[in-house]
Amino acid sequence: MHRLFVWLAAGRAHQNNGMMSSKLKSEAEEHATESLHDLRVLRIGFLLLENFSLIALGTAVDPLRIANMLVERTVYEYELIGTSGDIVRSSDGIRVVPDKSMAEASKFDAVFVVGPNPIPRKGIGGIMDWLRLQARQGIALGGLDTGS
Repeated sequence: MHRLFVWLAAGRAHQNNGMMSSKLKSEAEEHATESLHDLRVLRIGFLLLENFSLIALGTAVDPLRIANMLVERTVYEYELIGTSGDIVRSSDGIRVVPDKSMAEASKFDAVFVVGPNPIPRKGIGGIMDWLRLQARQGIALGGLDTGS
């Protein structure tokens, strides 16, 4: 909606010999501010599996952090989830403390699995069950690195 309004305002300015009236400019700026603050917060969970890719996590989280900074409010909330809530070691050995365990995790709009390297061949039944539960609740699922 914001882009449509700005596009319409620019079109009206073009019709007026390239000059946007101060009233129209003020309306465009006011509408841009209003629609910026109408956005709801999107809640995203990142499920960290043992030996997950730290670079995959960083490249997913940082754009969300920067988006929040640019709009000067929280548009994206994100939490790190562990299978048990214990420290999770990344593939490069760095240890990360998740915000919550799968059992404690609250409702998200989306959950991304940050996969391990190498991919485990067994012992992931509980993780699969939890992901199926999320899917049944209408939560979008995605994967980063080998998490897909």
